[in-house]
Amino acid sequence: MKEVPENRQKTLRNSEKVDYFDPFLERNLEHPTTNGETLTHLLKASLGTGILAMPLAFQCSGLITGVFATVFVSFVCTYCSYSLVKCAHTLYRRTRVTSMSYADVAEVAFANGPKWSRNLSSVTRQYVLWLLFITYFGTCSVYTVIIASNFDQLFTYHMGYELNLRSFIAMLLIPLILLSYVPNLKYLAPVSMVANLLMATGLGITFYYTLCDVPNISERPAMGSFETFPTFFCLTVFAMEAIGVVMPLENNMKTPRNFLGVFGVLNVGMGGVTIVYILLGFFGYLKYGEATKSSITLNLPIED
Repeated sequence: MKEVPENRQKTLRNSEKVDYFDPFLERNLEHPTTNGETLTHLLKASLGTGILAMPLAFQCSGLITGVFATVFVSFVCTYCSYSLVKCAHTLYRRTRVTSMSYADVAEVAFANGPKWSRNLSSVTRQYVLWLLFITYFGTCSVYTVIIASNFDQLFTYHMGYELNLRSFIAMLLIPLILLSYVPNLKYLAPVSMVANLLMATGLGITFYYTLCDVPNISERPAMGSFETFPTFFCLTVFAMEAIGVVMPLENNMKTPRNFLGVFGVLNVGMGGVTIVYILLGFFGYLKYGEATKSSITLNLPIED
C-alpha cells in the first residue's frame, strides 16, 4: 500500500488558502462516474446476496422488532458512511489533496489531530486496512458459498445426482477473478447495472412466492429471544454494510458533492435498500416461519 504524501500529514494554518482550494475542481479523472452510475454501484454493494438472509434475521429478532431494528442498523451504517465522507471532504481542503482512500482518511485524521494521536497515524492506517481485508474476505467467502449452494440445489434437481459443494465454488473462481480485473468503475457500471437487473428479477420472483398464501401476522412472534438477537444484528450488518466501497465511489464521481446531502446518492441509495430489506425480511419470515432457511431462495419450490 502506497504511503500518504507528506503534504497530507500537515494541516494548513492559513484559512484563506484552505477556503480557496476546491478539491473537486482540482480533481482530474480520466473516467469519472455520473450520479446514476455511482448509485448503481452503491446499490450493487449494499443489495448483495446478503439480502437473501434477511428472513432468517427476522426469525431471530421477531416480526415487528425486526422492522425497527433494521431501520436502526441502516441508520448506523448510513451515518458512519456519511461521517467518513464528510471527514474526507474536510481533510481534502486542509491537506490540499483531491482524493483519499478509507485508510488515508484514518491516517490523515490522526496525523492532524491532538498531539497524542499523531504518532498513532501509521498504526491506524494498518488497522483499517486489516479490518477491511477481514471484512471483505469473509463477505466474499459467504457470497460465494451462497451462490454455489443455489447452483448445487438446481443441479441436483435437474441432473438427478449430487456434486460436492466445493466443486461449484471452484467453478465460480475464474468468473469472479475476471470481474476483479475490470480496470475502473466507469467500465464496471454496465456490469453492476446487469447485476442489479438480475437481482431485481430474482427478488421479484421471491416476492411473488412469499406473498402467496401469506399466513396471519399473529402466527409469528412479534419479538424474538435475547439469545438470538445478536444473530439478527450480525446478519443485517453483513447484508447491509458497504462502508468499504464508499470512498472509492466518491473518489471516482464527476460531481462528488452530490454524494452527500439529504437527497444525495448515499441517502437515496441506502433509503431504497432499507425498504427492500425490511419487505423481504418481513414477508419471507411471515411466509415460512421456523422453516426459513439461511437463504430464502432455498425455500422456494424447486420444481417451478
